[in-house]
Formats: sequence, structure tokens, C-alpha cells
Amino acid sequence: MRTPPEQPAEAPKAAVIIIHFGDAALTKAAVESVLAQTISERLKVVVVDNGSTDDASRRLRGWFGDRVTLVRSEENRGFAGGNNLGLRYAEGRYVLLLNNDAEARPEWAERLIAAAEADSTVGMCTPKILAWADRKRIDCTGHNMYPDGLSRSRGNWQRDDGRYDTQEETLVASGCAGLYLREAVMEWGGFDEDFFAYQDDIELGLKLRLSGYRCLYVPEAVVYHHGSAGEGLHDRTKVFLIERNRVWTLLLFFPLTRILASPLHTTLRLWGSYRSGRRGIGQAGEVARRSPLWRVGATILHAWFAALMALPAIVRKRWRIRARRKIGAREFRDLLSRFRATVDEMGFGGREPCP
Repeated sequence: MRTPPEQPAEAPKAAVIIIHFGDAALTKAAVESVLAQTISERLKVVVVDNGSTDDASRRLRGWFGDRVTLVRSEENRGFAGGNNLGLRYAEGRYVLLLNNDAEARPEWAERLIAAAEADSTVGMCTPKILAWADRKRIDCTGHNMYPDGLSRSRGNWQRDDGRYDTQEETLVASGCAGLYLREAVMEWGGFDEDFFAYQDDIELGLKLRLSGYRCLYVPEAVVYHHGSAGEGLHDRTKVFLIERNRVWTLLLFFPLTRILASPLHTTLRLWGSYRSGRRGIGQAGEVARRSPLWRVGATILHAWFAALMALPAIVRKRWRIRARRKIGAREFRDLLSRFRATVDEMGFGGREPCP
């Protein structure tokens, strides 16, 4: 009697990309949470060693063997470049990102994929991200946008008291633990690597919005996030990247009238951050404890200068984006208004935006 031929393994439904940079123990916990997913057999796990200077690759290979695809970059390519490298090895209809300082509940991937498959207009999904240190606190439930181009984590540091238990639309997903339609991401060439880190998930999310896709918040999918634990960036470097990339986001996507009005909004936002810094409140307070406020101000000015030095390239990118958009200018303006963050929300009464 002939033995029937072995059936081929079912193709992956999605790829999960985890960028390693920093603490290998955190990355190990993140990977283990993915391998424990309810649909782990349908997930391809891609771990990108993003230029680590220790023996992380050897340790990760020893821990997980062929259960993960380990990709080594000789340099730190940032969040954007690291994920683009991971995308080269992705398979399946969806790609899920997970920060290496985050851990997902077992149903995270299944719930996000189910929500995306239930609605063909959804190109992104974002989970309920809770703070690792206080799991009754919200870290992020997607992003809203302030009128000067800076994103704000929705619900940041609010109590998880049921206000964010309803599946609903949000502007864009959090790159900390979001799901994306892989085909849509690849049509745009992935993340813009000039951003390096911070606001790069916003830039990609807005491009998917311009392609006509919606973003859905899925509270049944839950992730716990340490927050900046594995990035290895100095606070002033972080301030520089956030502010430079904020200006680029503004110039790439916002209507001209809103660009012209943005200095007023920036002034109000920075005044609120200055007051928070003086009082030791929120992210501004944390930065002020590490650096004098005048140094922070100098860093912001440096970021503005760096952003404007790239203006010719940004203008070219803006026109390429406009040429490919599938929704009208009015519809996009309505999105910015509908998911607008207020100046009070930008006071960073919580710890920080995510990822």
C-alpha cells in the first residue's frame, strides 16, 4: 500500500515583524508572545537584528531556531528601515508589527486579522495597547492628529475603564502593534526611511488613507507596552526626530492653508509643553529632568532647520503622493478635522506618544 504524499503546509496568513535593538530579553519575550498566538501556525515570524553590537543574533537563534526568520542588519536602520528589511521576508495577506518591548495577548493576531477580513475597506487595524507598568492605563488606541502635523496617541495614560472598549474607526494605526494590508504597504514602497524613527507609522498610515483605506481600532486585541525601553535613543535625539518628522508630515500631507496656519498651533503646543516641563508633568517633564529646557529648545530649532534643509526633496515627495492619491482633497481635510487632537491633549499629561 502506497503512503499518501505529504500535504504541503498551509501558507502563512500573515507575517509578524519584530525589530530587535537593545535588550535581547525584551525581544525574547515579544517573540514568545507571538509564538503563543492562537493562530501561530499561520504566522511567519520575522525578527530583524537592527545593528545590535552584542551577540543578540546568536542568542535569538539559540532560543528560537527555525521557528523564526532571523534577519541581520549590520547597521541600525531605525524603525522605518528595519521594518522595510523585514517586509522583504514577509508572506501572507497581512503584516503585523510588534515592538520588541511589547507583548501580545494570545488572541491579538487572530482578532486583528478577523476585523480586517470582515471589511474590505479596512487597510489597517490597531489594538488596545496598555502600559506595561500599569495595565489599567491606556498607552495607545490608535493615533489622532494635531493641526501642526504631530500625532497624538488616542487615550494615552487614561484609565482603561470601558471608554475604549468599542470597535471604531481611528485615523491611523500604531506601528507598535498594528496590522497592515501587505499589498497596500508594498504599493507605497513601505516606510519612508528618511524618517528613521517616530512619525514613520503616521506617514505610512496617511498614505494608506490617501489610497482610500480605513483604519479600525480593535479593543479585543490587546498588547502590553513598556514604552521606549528598547530603542537606545537619548531624549534629545528623540525630541529632534519627533519634531523634524512632524514638520515633514505637515509638509507632505497637509493642505497649504493648514500649513500656513500651523505656526500658531505649534506655538500653543510648545507653550503647553513648556509649562508641563516646568511643572515636571508628563513627557515634557521627563525630558526636562534629563536636559535643561534651553537645550530642548535648541534641539527643536535644530530639528526645524534640518526639516527645512530637506525642503526640495519633501516637495518632490509631496507631488508624487498627490499624484497617487485616490481620495479627494476635501475628504482628506475632513479626516484631519474628524480625528483632530486638541492642544490640551498635546500637553502630554501621560508619558509619551507611541510607538
